[in-house]
Amino acid sequence: MNNATALIRVASAVVLAGVMLSAAPDARQAAHSRARPADTLAPMHFGKWGVDLKSLDPAMKPGDDFDRYVNGGWSRKTEIPADQPSTGVAFDVFNLTQAQIRSIIEHAPPASQLGGMYGSFMNEQAVEALDDKPLRADLKRLAAITDKDAFTKFMGDTNGAFGMTLFGPGVAPDPVNPSMNTLFLGQAGLGLPDRDYYLTATFKPQRDAYRAYIERTFTLIGYAAPAKTADTVMAFETAVAKASWPAADRRDIDKVNNPMSVADLQAYAPGLSWDAYLTSSRVAKRDHAIVLEKTAIKDIAALYEATPLDTLKAWQAFHVTDQASPYLSKRFVDSRFTFTKTLSGVTALRPRWKRGAQLIDTTLGELLGRAYVDAHFPPSSKTKMNELVANLKTAMAARIQRSEWMSDDTKKAALDKLAKMDVMVGYPDKWRDYAGLAIDPADLYGNVQRSGRFEWAYSSPLSTSRWTARSGA
Repeated sequence: MNNATALIRVASAVVLAGVMLSAAPDARQAAHSRARPADTLAPMHFGKWGVDLKSLDPAMKPGDDFDRYVNGGWSRKTEIPADQPSTGVAFDVFNLTQAQIRSIIEHAPPASQLGGMYGSFMNEQAVEALDDKPLRADLKRLAAITDKDAFTKFMGDTNGAFGMTLFGPGVAPDPVNPSMNTLFLGQAGLGLPDRDYYLTATFKPQRDAYRAYIERTFTLIGYAAPAKTADTVMAFETAVAKASWPAADRRDIDKVNNPMSVADLQAYAPGLSWDAYLTSSRVAKRDHAIVLEKTAIKDIAALYEATPLDTLKAWQAFHVTDQASPYLSKRFVDSRFTFTKTLSGVTALRPRWKRGAQLIDTTLGELLGRAYVDAHFPPSSKTKMNELVANLKTAMAARIQRSEWMSDDTKKAALDKLAKMDVMVGYPDKWRDYAGLAIDPADLYGNVQRSGRFEWAYSSPLSTSRWTARSGA
């Protein structure tokens, strides 16, 4: 899916400080009561408290390379699993959590939403038999487009579905008035992680792998001239990259805070109908928007207007297929992994159950989270954590009051801000209701599409300030 930012899931998000060894440069259900108890999983031990002297490299002088001095011994004896980009205690805890999640979803009733989604993914024989049939309807709808207005609507409709958009709408707190949520509009349209992947020599291997993947994709879906079409798509995305802002500018709040009415935006960047785009994106409340990368939005809109429709349709066909590939037959999965491993550094595709667990985590996160909490996070644990955070706030307030460098007015403002901080531990007080989401154990492709639209309706400008994304295999 093309949404811009990932929502952190309660089921498997674990943050720990630890040494990491990198491989790359870069509806409560009946399943709850049937989940395997936590104590049936083998306990995992992470060593004793303190400094592990065996991890040192005494041959290295601390002043020459302190990291190697501290971790060199550990690095030499530690092997990164083939399906992980790195390793360390954080990954150990993550893998333990994944095993717990697996226990929950494999014991979920097949007719439940958790069981149905997981079963549809794990039925590899059925997925292979369908091959690309589920994809064809989307590609046929795209092929039938005859003008830019229809393509603009298709592009907006990809928010929450398979496909790509050149502009990413979403909602977040207003930078001037954080108590109010505001519509934001940002640059998008790139299949590689960042503009620099298209424009610098450093990322030439990844760029070449991406170009080859585009060509393979067009071959898989039956384009007559896959190599030529891949070159055209690559050239288009490179032009988008050139118009896009670099990361440093995107982090400058003064540069990205550009409020506009939709009418002002239409006059400023007239390369497409913004009203049609936002309507098809299902953005109902849009009296104004914060245009993040202001000149990039204008330039990309102009590029969109100047680009032939056939180029845009080929670009979209690639991205629809790319995002659908993890849920299609093996030939699509393998082709995609041949490319994505150049970004992650992994050398082996994760086992299917792990990919299925990730799918559940990103499509039914709070439903899974609720089952996970029932099995592994009792109310007493949340109470203890709430008390811990309350004590931290008390200690911070005392430290602010004793501060010698703060003025009285600054202390008052800091204490007021501290008092207003919400404590969010473990899981929400009110769980999301998934009653409106239909899951069919025999329809993996449809399940992913429907869950994406359900998520977008929940997290889009219609309702809340959270953006989400789904990551594939």
